Amino acid sequence: CVSLPDGALLASGAVADQEVYTIVIDAPLDEIGGLRLDALAAPSLPRGGPGRVAPGNFALSNLTVSAAAIPAAGQPAARAVPVKLVNPRADFSQSPQLDVANAIDANPSSAWAIDPRVGAAHVAAFDFETPVRHPGGVRLTVKLEFRNNARHAIGRPRLTVAAAAGLPVEPVTPDRDPLDIERQERARVLELLAIPAAGH
Repeated sequence: CVSLPDGALLASGAVADQEVYTIVIDAPLDEIGGLRLDALAAPSLPRGGPGRVAPGNFALSNLTVSAAAIPAAGQPAARAVPVKLVNPRADFSQSPQLDVANAIDANPSSAWAIDPRVGAAHVAAFDFETPVRHPGGVRLTVKLEFRNNARHAIGRPRLTVAAAAGLPVEPVTPDRDPLDIERQERARVLELLAIPAAGH
């Protein structure tokens, strides 16, 4: 993956039948209450994406999050604790059988997908059942799993975290910056550069 100036990642290379993206974010926030996933379009993706498969669709089978304190310099990493995600929502889901709720049901055979609305950005957001609090900052490890359908990975994902729950799911458009959308919703949002862990 390649990190882009807008904080997104752009997948490259051969597309595997099944993919797992592991993204580590060091957030300089004492508390995090929600997560937003943008599946962004890109000219390099089939039909503009946001998926990597030829029709441009994707199928996100599982999204999981774990959290720990950011370790002080010279200190070992703290043990990460799983975060329970609730209140899944999206700007669009392909069908009731491919709804965004499937992304957090721990079932690799189900998924969130967006066909036929390819070639455009799509957004999903999730609240933390219990906000994560670590004075000095939070390290989140986010896993995006694509196991439901062959080669249906997101080509250009971007993650956003917020201190408060309730992140909006209005998609990015060319004339609107995503941070402006969140400010208008009165959410305290910090766009973070997503740093991929080893392998992605």
